[in-house]
Amino acid sequence: MAELAFDETDAEPEDIRSMLAIPKSLDSLRWTQEHACYSLGSCRVPYYDALGESLAQHRDTLKNLDLNIRLYQCDHKGHPGNPSARKEDMIETVRDSWRADCHLLGSLRGFSALKTLKLNPQILCGDKVRGAAPSRMIDSLPPSLEELVFYFQFSTVREMRNKQIGEQVWIKELANLIQNSTKEFPKLRKVSVLEYKQQTTDDYAFRDVQTACAEAGIDFITGENASTWQTDIPYFLEILPTRNPGRDF
Repeated sequence: MAELAFDETDAEPEDIRSMLAIPKSLDSLRWTQEHACYSLGSCRVPYYDALGESLAQHRDTLKNLDLNIRLYQCDHKGHPGNPSARKEDMIETVRDSWRADCHLLGSLRGFSALKTLKLNPQILCGDKVRGAAPSRMIDSLPPSLEELVFYFQFSTVREMRNKQIGEQVWIKELANLIQNSTKEFPKLRKVSVLEYKQQTTDDYAFRDVQTACAEAGIDFITGENASTWQTDIPYFLEILPTRNPGRDF
């Protein structure tokens, strides 16, 4: 087994992590899933730290990693999805599984075969609310990287989006990575940030990234990612035209 794909799955994260232990070597992993808080008992603890530990056994063979896991934050007190929550505030059902760094995937520097990486940059870099990662982005990615794609859901409300951007550390980290790419990432040829749409000429968060990419000869793309409202998996896209919402829901 060289490839694993979990497309818009309802599987428990613990079960998927268990399945990662089955292949002796893994070339490709794609995992797309959405989690949201609907009630007191369903708010999920961020589990990226444990996922990073599970992936580590494939660090020598993994070439493509796509983690479009949309774990949305909530504002309820004592919920692990609340970025301001602390362990002492946690509801009892999740208190034991919560850690201060559970929102971080960990370093991928040792993944020597990795060519394509797609993920939410917050799980790599952290942010100013939950806490930044201990290592800089440039020190957390392997020099074998050829394509880097970031999934990030930007608000369409300008005030909210400005607040979002102010809380992030990954935008400056990405600019720094590109500025040093000739030496550190000689194979990198494409960088994409999905779900960003520039609204005005003076409202552009990636000016430094764009400039650095132009100087380094790296393609830089910003745009929309359909998977936040509709699957982008080819199989499901093919059957969508024949789907009957009244029958198939």
